[in-house]
Amino acid sequence: MRAETATEWSVRTWKERHERGLWSDEWARNGGNTIEVGTYCGVSAAETAKQHLNGIIYSVDSFAGDHARYPSAHKMYVLNRGQNMRLFIGTFQQMVAEVGWPHDVTTVVVDGGHLYDSCRADLITATENLHYGSILVHDYTCVCFQDTVKRACDEVMGQWELFAIFDTTAIFRK
Repeated sequence: MRAETATEWSVRTWKERHERGLWSDEWARNGGNTIEVGTYCGVSAAETAKQHLNGIIYSVDSFAGDHARYPSAHKMYVLNRGQNMRLFIGTFQQMVAEVGWPHDVTTVVVDGGHLYDSCRADLITATENLHYGSILVHDYTCVCFQDTVKRACDEVMGQWELFAIFDTTAIFRK
C-alpha cells in the first residue's frame, strides 16, 4: 500500500472536515494524547474527545488576554468537558514547568496567544517536548497574523515538515 501524498490527504480531509475535523484526523493518525494550547470554551476539544475516548486531551488556557473579555469561557469549558479532557489554567510553559509533559502526547494544537512572543514561546515548548507527531497551528495563513503567528512558525518550526495547510491551519509533522 503506497503512502498518501499531501494533496491526496488534503482532498480526503477536506471532504471529511464537517464529519470529523482536521484535529481529529491528526489525532487518529498519531494515536496517543493531545495538548490543546488555547481552549477558550472547549468546544473543539469536546467534539474531538468524543471521537477518541481512549486518549486524553490536555487543554491549556490562562483565560486572560482576549479571553478575559469573555468571563464565561471557563464556565463553558466546564460544561463542555468530557471524561477524557483535562484542564490546566495558566500558560503552556507554566503547565510543563509545574506538572511536566503529559504521557504519550503525539499531537499539539497551538491556538493560544497570537502575539509573536507568546506564539513563539508556545511553539518552542511544543518542539522541545514533542519528538514525534503533529503540531497544528491555527491562524497560520491569516493576513492579520503574518507578522506574529506565521513569523513565529517560520522561525521555530525548521526541523518540522510543513505537511499541509488546511484553511488557516498549518500542519507540521515529524
